[in-house]
Amino acid sequence: MQPRETTTCAERSERWSDAKGVPLPISALRSGSPVLRNPANRNRAVPLTFEQFQYSFANAVGEGEAKQLYDTFCVPAPGEPLFQAAAANLNPWTEDKVDTKNPKRGPMLIISGEHDHTVPWSIAKASFKREKRNAGVTEIVKIPGRGHALTIDGGGARSPIPPWGSSRSTAERGFDESRALTHPACPQMSYREAHG
Repeated sequence: MQPRETTTCAERSERWSDAKGVPLPISALRSGSPVLRNPANRNRAVPLTFEQFQYSFANAVGEGEAKQLYDTFCVPAPGEPLFQAAAANLNPWTEDKVDTKNPKRGPMLIISGEHDHTVPWSIAKASFKREKRNAGVTEIVKIPGRGHALTIDGGGARSPIPPWGSSRSTAERGFDESRALTHPACPQMSYREAHG
């Protein structure tokens, strides 16, 4: 009789996520539940209530700022991408695939807010683990005290997003600024130029 293999839940989860994708934490499932709980939402745009938006996107800011973000940015969004992502681990023909070995992929910076419910640190870290196999520069940054709305909320003064290419690993791997992603506010300017 062979002895049973003993592994921790974390080791099994890590092995499973490497093979099939990234397991979804409860907070991510709760963030997606307004869309995923009704199969008919796959083919329609789904609005969020303020409470749903606050949990999923604006949980790291005060209620006043959350309401301002909701009024400014919350619009009904298509359900199909969430259904594709949720079924990616079960569907071998999923549309939600990433070619992590693509040699033409440019540098990638994965940014995660410490309190992000929609894409928690475990998902960001698992994505980084898969993407760092690529020959292109791959970095990950966890922004303390921030949630999923970290690019649109007023928390930049509290916990700014570091300049792209500022990590030691980037310098060691020969960061090529000409391949850097452009800054969203000014497409003619690289992220590094925009953030000094």
